[in-house]
Amino acid sequence: MKAQIKFALIMILLWIVGVQNGAANCAPEYSGEHHSLYVADINHPCPNEDTYAEYNLYGDGGDFDLFVLDSWNDTWYSSKTAGNNEYLKVPIHCGYGHTAYVWAYNGSGSWTVCSPHITYGAGFRRIADSDEAPDAAATTTTTTTTTGSTNPELVGRWILTFDWDCDGSPGEDEVIFNSDGSFGDDENFNKGEWSAEDGSIRWEHEEDPNALYRGSLSGLYMSGTMSTIDGSTGCWTARKAGDA
Repeated sequence: MKAQIKFALIMILLWIVGVQNGAANCAPEYSGEHHSLYVADINHPCPNEDTYAEYNLYGDGGDFDLFVLDSWNDTWYSSKTAGNNEYLKVPIHCGYGHTAYVWAYNGSGSWTVCSPHITYGAGFRRIADSDEAPDAAATTTTTTTTTGSTNPELVGRWILTFDWDCDGSPGEDEVIFNSDGSFGDDENFNKGEWSAEDGSIRWEHEEDPNALYRGSLSGLYMSGTMSTIDGSTGCWTARKAGDA
């Protein structure tokens, strides 16, 4: 009788583990310090059978908040409870990605994000230390519709972190976005034109190999991917550093 009970308990435990592993895809575990901000770009290819993505954040040691920006209608979703765990349910529209953020609101510790509906690709990357949540500037953020239009939130100096091949070997540079739709740097190099529309931004260098950056805006932060005419690809993030 005891052997039967022991066997039954083992089978139950194996079933629970199997359900958990099959039900959720988890990003790697990260260690976050006070007010550190992380971002992940999440694509929703077509066709897609899911109508919602459930995000579960599991924290240990710190108070971590979860934010998701839906590019379909530029809507922010946030979960900012006082506990270690956060939960969000965000609509999926195939072809329109989500940008997920984790912000260490208070303290330091480890965390991960899991979902049964999505995969995290390259995972999360740290982009900044911030005293404000990533959606803090959402009500004041504006975008341009054509090259040359003025966007007071976008125009100015940005610290760009770029990683060709997305292999974890990033570099850093400063980009100055001007109100006339041009960009460059203090030495008048790395020049080109930029445009922004409906929460998205693109800029292209005028010199060969014509690096093209595309991404999404969220307040004083943005992130995306880049490519060149010779086939090189990579990923990038940027944060606002000041006025031009």
